[in-house]
Amino acid sequence: MSVHLSADDVWLTVAVSDQGPGFDTEITHNGTGLQGMLDRMAAVGGTLDVASAVGQGTTIRGRAPREAARSEPQLEAIAAAQAADRASEPNAALAR
Repeated sequence: MSVHLSADDVWLTVAVSDQGPGFDTEITHNGTGLQGMLDRMAAVGGTLDVASAVGQGTTIRGRAPREAARSEPQLEAIAAAQAADRASEPNAALAR
């Protein structure tokens, strides 16, 4: 697995790739994982791109405007709380 983080004057970006089994992005999958990530990125004016193919791994690229983080400081606190929740209860923050 690889994780790349970067920032410039306008954007915060992240890319996470693995060499796992991958999946067909054209098929609807049960669960809220990808949809939750898409919703969170959209809420701050960002984008999320998912590239995957069966047998070829998966890459998820996210991009969010830095200005959203500066103009809404509570986003950092929410992100920290969600990360802490995930350590003990996966997706516990989604139930609130």
